[in-house]
Amino acid sequence: MTSDYFADALRQKITDDTTHHMNYYEPEYFVPENHGTAHRSVVAEDGSAVAATSTINHLFGSKVMSHSTGILLNNEMDDFSSPLITNGLEFVSPGKRPLSSMCPAILFDKGMSQATMPFHCCVILNSLFFNYDLKKAVADPRIHNQLSPNTTLGEPGFDERVMAGLALKNHETEFLTATGAVVQAVVRQRDRLHAESDPRKWDYAAGY
Repeated sequence: MTSDYFADALRQKITDDTTHHMNYYEPEYFVPENHGTAHRSVVAEDGSAVAATSTINHLFGSKVMSHSTGILLNNEMDDFSSPLITNGLEFVSPGKRPLSSMCPAILFDKGMSQATMPFHCCVILNSLFFNYDLKKAVADPRIHNQLSPNTTLGEPGFDERVMAGLALKNHETEFLTATGAVVQAVVRQRDRLHAESDPRKWDYAAGY
């Protein structure tokens, strides 16, 4: 998000006691299905940190391969609107950026501890505010709402009391039968690094 004006407009729509119909949030966008995105979170021994997301977008990206490098080129231009799709604000023009479903982030606290990850908000809260160990923060069941469809989805095992509380605030809630978004995380706590790869993707963290 690069516009303070846009952020302020969104902030004015936040209400603490209820959610609203989807149209309240003025959803004018088109999000294509994504098939080719990966993330790496790395912290080096000198304290340098990077959160890097790479993508070719759809399967085989643009289906064009560089003859000199052998690299498949992405089709991120597909993230902009196309003719016959109702979304005049997001047609290609100078200065606009392709949409990404990933959110790489590096966070620092006053003690210079650091975290780097495509952090789901639940993982941030659990790790940095509720003092969960990183393994639990990453693995615990989470919730998700992508506005369209406007349903708040809970992963299997998510706290039913929280879901009931959201329902009281007019959320349409539903429990998933499978897991959702994947998180990769590295956190520095004093002089130790803790890394976790989301078990939802059957991967693992590595160090040297």
